[in-house]
Amino acid sequence: MLPIYMALIDDEDVSDFEVLYRACRNKAYIIAYKILKNESLAEECVSEVFFSVAKNFKKVNNLVSYEQHKYIVISVRNRAFNILAKEEKNTLNLPYEDDIYFNDDKYSEFDKEKWSDFIRKLNKTDRDILYLVCV
Repeated sequence: MLPIYMALIDDEDVSDFEVLYRACRNKAYIIAYKILKNESLAEECVSEVFFSVAKNFKKVNNLVSYEQHKYIVISVRNRAFNILAKEEKNTLNLPYEDDIYFNDDKYSEFDKEKWSDFIRKLNKTDRDILYLVCV
């Protein structure tokens, strides 16, 4: 992702952004992960924050070093809480019903021999996994 960010920055500021990125990315990820408890969402959060920083790097670069770190920490925290709120809102709207996902009528068209043929075509590991799931 670093090359994408650097494409947004003027040539004279590239090294400053790289130093800031390398100094703060791990801390930013840890903060996001503690809030979101999901690796991919934490990576997305950090990516969004550094993309925003890259777009506005002239302003951020004028800050003192500790203020830059503080700005990134606050941005990551706020973005993580926004992502968490969106995720919670989206998951609340999903109904979960066993009948939707495990309806035996869907599979009634297959007979036992077809299922056996499909299972025989699987490799041994997949057959073992299927066996463990079913038993």
